[in-house]
Amino acid sequence: MKKLTKREEILLLILALIIIILGGVMFLINPLKNDIEALELEMDDLRNTEMEMQIAVPNIKKTRENHQDVKNEVIDSLDKISDPIQPETYDLQIRHYATETNLKINKLGFQDGLLADIKNKNIKEKEASQLQENIDRINGQPVNTKKENESPESESDNKQELWIYTLTVEVSGNSNDMVDFISKIQESMPRIYLQSVSLDTQRNSGILNFSVYSLDKIKTE
Repeated sequence: MKKLTKREEILLLILALIIIILGGVMFLINPLKNDIEALELEMDDLRNTEMEMQIAVPNIKKTRENHQDVKNEVIDSLDKISDPIQPETYDLQIRHYATETNLKINKLGFQDGLLADIKNKNIKEKEASQLQENIDRINGQPVNTKKENESPESESDNKQELWIYTLTVEVSGNSNDMVDFISKIQESMPRIYLQSVSLDTQRNSGILNFSVYSLDKIKTE
């Protein structure tokens, strides 16, 4: 075997060193490459999370706004059904019946209410009986019965106050439709009784006054 020259030995040594260096570099690069790939995946996950948060945050804000809106609606509803009673309760029903009977409402409003005695001679016997039954139910008493040994004073102390209001409705339309309108109100709204009717046949209009009985005050403003 031919002996290597000094120059060849040096070249082989350099080549071996290059191979060793490249092997070391590859050994170091592979883990770094894996780490870089893992970091890239993590960055992708973070980007996706950021996008989800960008979508979620406005939705959460909107949900909170909707929650507040619902809360406000509930509070408004509770206010409307609390004492004193809101006239809108009657207003909506009466306007609905006017639409059903082809009438146009020109004006609708309450006059100031007065405390009424259930035995008031101005209240019809039938009306007084119905009102008394309603009051008995609210007071938790059996209808049309009184507690034994109960004095008139204690009975009056336990009774709810009864308010009577005049509801004035000015309408336009023919008289037949007005009759249907009045019938619908008195059939569907038991606390309302017709008080008086004033017709203007030339203008096809009328003024209807109703007596409205309530155990609570009604806002008249």
